[in-house]
Amino acid sequence: MSLAAQHIPVTAQFLDMGTSGAYYVALAADEIVASPTTVTGSVGVVMYGVNLSGLMDKIGIKNQTIKAGARKDMGSPLRPMTAEDQVILQEVLDSMQQRFLGLVRERRPGLSPDAVHTISDGRILTADQALQMGLVDRIGYLQDTLQRAGAAGGAGGSRVIMYRRPQEFAENIYSAVPSTPSQLNLINLDLGFGSHASPQFMYVWRPTLE
Repeated sequence: MSLAAQHIPVTAQFLDMGTSGAYYVALAADEIVASPTTVTGSVGVVMYGVNLSGLMDKIGIKNQTIKAGARKDMGSPLRPMTAEDQVILQEVLDSMQQRFLGLVRERRPGLSPDAVHTISDGRILTADQALQMGLVDRIGYLQDTLQRAGAAGGAGGSRVIMYRRPQEFAENIYSAVPSTPSQLNLINLDLGFGSHASPQFMYVWRPTLE
């Protein structure tokens, strides 16, 4: 049974960053609160990729990929992407983008058509910009949000859920709250070149790859 069905209010608090996939997750909450310095938005989908075929030719490496299906290796770094490959992959990304925007419109009904059009290019926003557009409900700090959530929880109090990446140091401000937080691991979003052998469609915002 969902939390909504149990009439349990959920508040999402953004700290330094609440972009892309993080914002996607937060859409399920009844209220979204951004810290004054939060960066949010980035409502979009990206597929990072490189073409290493020229470098491979220079150093004598040959592509020996065997495939059943002409498009099976679309996006492979071992060969140039054809125009047809790019059209197909763009259609996939556009479809995922429309789903993302559809959820934003559904969960944030106060957004104007102009605001939806503005965020559809995947731009990032400050907390103030997000509040003006209606992407978040309030700007505030974590301790204030915890107090409000505790009051909204009534006699049952509130429960803190901390999202973190694998191997990420868990001791932070959440450790100081009276109730013991539940920790849920997120997928590892390491986007360094060479860390993934195949293309991935990602709701992420990371302008540079280190």
